[in-house]
Amino acid sequence: MSYVEVTVIVNDESVKPKLKTMHGLSLLIEAYGRVILFDLGPSSEALQYNADLLGVDLSLVDALVISHLHSDHVGGAPYLGWIAPSTKSYLPYATGCSFTQYIRRNGLNPVEVLDWIQVYPGVHISKSIHGPPWEQSLVIETPSGNILFTGCCHPGLETLVSEVERKIGKVRAVIGGLHLSRAPTNVVERAAVYLLSKRIVSIPLHCSGRELLEYLNKVNPSLIIKAGAGSQIAL
Repeated sequence: MSYVEVTVIVNDESVKPKLKTMHGLSLLIEAYGRVILFDLGPSSEALQYNADLLGVDLSLVDALVISHLHSDHVGGAPYLGWIAPSTKSYLPYATGCSFTQYIRRNGLNPVEVLDWIQVYPGVHISKSIHGPPWEQSLVIETPSGNILFTGCCHPGLETLVSEVERKIGKVRAVIGGLHLSRAPTNVVERAAVYLLSKRIVSIPLHCSGRELLEYLNKVNPSLIIKAGAGSQIAL
């Protein structure tokens, strides 16, 4: 039985040839009767095109969570505001007035997250941690452990996992950007060893890089899920 279903709408690579591949991230998450959009990708064009091709109805989104303010994660705001106006949009700490106004100007309802909050039963947004920039994560509880969604993991993988486990409990899976595509080999291997030691299932996307995926797949393929735009993942 799956408790969380994830559709990768925007990503740097795709598992379906007709989808647009762009440097960015957007995930549609269905959990506990709610539909959550995690990040918006780099543009409305990419978000709309891929969502339409995948048959994803973004008008059903209950909430938007923005991990951080880099352009490859926030560009699709105009499209979401058009198709799902007044959607509650959770922004990380210290976003500033200009970005809050950008979200509001595009028809969305901005909410700045100052500390850990539970937005729905079993669905949490972490406090922001400085990378830089300030970045927040989405955490969804399941009976076998927590699923951690990360935009780029700027504060560091170990820092984010430790914060979730301090506040809520064991992380059993991490999905999203892990900021390792340009990291030295020793840094990538340290992250891989950490994930393996904690038996965390990894679904690396966006800025994670191929080296991490290849290392994990070689050492313990049961703890890695390969994904890209168009992937539908049940957890």
